Amino acid sequence: MALIASAAQGRVATADDVVVSLRPIVAWVPKGQTSGLPASVPIRELPRNEDQTAGPRYVKALAWGAGKDLWFAFDSGIGRIDDARTSPTWTWYVLPRPDGEDGDTEPEVLAPRGPKGRIAVGTVFGSIAVSDGVDPRGLKLHPMQSSEQTAGIMPWVGWSASGSIGASMHLSCNVAMLDAKSGADVWRREERVARYPASSFDGRWLLLPWAEADSDAEVLDADTGKTLARLPRKGADRVYGAIDDIGRFVVQGRDEEHLSVWEWKSGAVSKMEMESGERPIAMAFVPGTSRCVVASPQAISLFDVATRRRMCRWEAKDAGPLGEYVPQSDMSVSADGRLVAVLTERLTVVVLEIVIEKPR
Repeated sequence: MALIASAAQGRVATADDVVVSLRPIVAWVPKGQTSGLPASVPIRELPRNEDQTAGPRYVKALAWGAGKDLWFAFDSGIGRIDDARTSPTWTWYVLPRPDGEDGDTEPEVLAPRGPKGRIAVGTVFGSIAVSDGVDPRGLKLHPMQSSEQTAGIMPWVGWSASGSIGASMHLSCNVAMLDAKSGADVWRREERVARYPASSFDGRWLLLPWAEADSDAEVLDADTGKTLARLPRKGADRVYGAIDDIGRFVVQGRDEEHLSVWEWKSGAVSKMEMESGERPIAMAFVPGTSRCVVASPQAISLFDVATRRRMCRWEAKDAGPLGEYVPQSDMSVSADGRLVAVLTERLTVVVLEIVIEKPR
């Protein structure tokens, strides 16, 4: 899609005479927190339980479900808003405890779009909590390795196309895919350094972005662990990345004012420029497209990766969309490609709508 310049910040006219913009429609804050957002953005409070004794003090991660339902990982459990755009039905769950543990199980990342509505949650105990169905009260803990404490934090958890559940472990540098029912390994690989993977929306492909110690970027078949493509790079820091579900593009970046674009089947590599002074810290493709949402500490942008052009940009000003060093779980794009949820460094969850309209 070819783009032509538009003077309005955050709005870009396209060659087929439509305007694309990112519009904040609601922000959710934990009880007692402030958002730092403009007064024009509706603010709603994330509720606590009925007697007000438990509930989120802060949000750790978020992910869209199969519809307009938005899931959160908190310090003390997980929760779901049935429709994040409107007055919600809210449900909150405490995770099961590992054998012999006294405290609550603290979640870190979550993946709510498993087969038949199944949910998976990565925890600080080095286990994945997986539901048998759509009811999170039936979560069962699967240790990622023995002992569980050697696994470390989980930068990523996600489903493969066939319904296996995968995770990466920071301390042990393992990336593994497990049978969701038994917890047995489907495949496992131990890396030299921690990897921060990203999966395609449909679960077919798994991206291992560039990491320290000359670790190549790789695209894997998520079900088998087989490497399908490799992009070398010599000694640099870990980056974040995203892979589309149309089988064409990978984007990567972190400490430079551009994104690396890799067409992983052809091997072509190019750059996509950020705004001056901006550095990408989280990214996710809109399902079924070559459009990619990219977050920096200053703004959220939507890029058309096929043309290497920015389609629109939303600047959060005082809210500051993301902290400097965050996992990919701080941003998520909805299944219909119309909504973006982002967790700001002020613990505010902002829901943005991708608006495509004809100019008047």
